[in-house]
Parts: sequence; structure tokens; C-alpha cells
Amino acid sequence: MGYEIGTTGHAEAVKLTFAPAEVTYAELVEFFYRTHAADQLNQQGNDRGTQYRSGIFYNSEEQRKTAEQVTAEVLEKHYKPQGKTIATAIVEATEWYAASSLALFPEIKC
Repeated sequence: MGYEIGTTGHAEAVKLTFAPAEVTYAELVEFFYRTHAADQLNQQGNDRGTQYRSGIFYNSEEQRKTAEQVTAEVLEKHYKPQGKTIATAIVEATEWYAASSLALFPEIKC
């Protein structure tokens, strides 16, 4: 049984709910960059296709600005010195679709 790669327009993602008094959005964005290969376009490791693209989905103008600022800082400090760029898209969040009832982490709260 197979499936076509990247034909749905969806991206694999994690829905994260957080308490700003405990962790800032900027800290979450910076952590995000430490946990995946943001320089890979439409893939993560051996997983290839547009559903594996790197993306930050913001819910407010403040989050957008923070994501852009942290991305610029990470790019300058960690990627440019290695001759790399960041492929992560920063886009407005839209309706959330859970992958399935079998998802390991349907929603993470911190």
C-alpha cells in the first residue's frame, strides 16, 4: 500500500498550547530551531515531500514578528557561518486538522 508524496497541501505539524508566564514564544521558536533541520526544503531526514516542510504557524501579529526576529537571529548565528540558509516558512495559522486518532502527540501543552 502506498501514497503519493505531498499531494494534500497539508504539512505535518504539532499543535502546541503554552503558558506565556512559564515559557515565552521566543523561547519556543528558538527551541524549534534546535530540534530539526530548518535548512532542508520539503524534507526532514529521509522523509521527503511538501508535507515535511519546515513551518512556523503564528496566531497573532506579535507572534509573527517574534518568529521573524528569532529566525533572523538563528540564521545569523548558526546557519550563515556554515554557508546555509533557513527554509522555514512563517505563515498565519489556519484551521487545525488532527492527523488521526492514532497520533502520538495530537496536542502538546506546556
